Amino acid sequence: MRVLWTHTEASYNGELVRFPAVRCEPKIGTSPYVGALRIAGFFELGARDGAASELRSRQLVEETQAYLREPIVADGAIPEGWAGFRPATPDSLPLLGPVPGAPGVLVATGHGMLGVTLAPATGVAVAALARGERPGWLAPLDPARFAR
Repeated sequence: MRVLWTHTEASYNGELVRFPAVRCEPKIGTSPYVGALRIAGFFELGARDGAASELRSRQLVEETQAYLREPIVADGAIPEGWAGFRPATPDSLPLLGPVPGAPGVLVATGHGMLGVTLAPATGVAVAALARGERPGWLAPLDPARFAR
């Protein structure tokens, strides 16, 4: 499963945005970035390629503008966006455990948008697995659930 993540870097000279923020209503994140304003959003399931959508870039700028006093782009030209893939699974649960058919190989991936959030628990899980333990709470995350 491929997931598309899009962000647009728009020039913004104002002092208004100095810290990262999340705009909860449109589910858009903003942060200052190398003399620009980074606007991120859109977790799209089923993306067919990694190309950024001009429509989505425009939507990011327009929905963010509603929260700012100064224009994000002076001439109305929407900057080119960027898109990438996030590791995700069909059931939205990460894969944490031994790889079926590959003795000694552990996998910890598929966290989608929650990689940083779940990093501490993932570290605890990988450490336990590396010691040969199989904590019961990892059962729903077993990579073997997709093995045929």
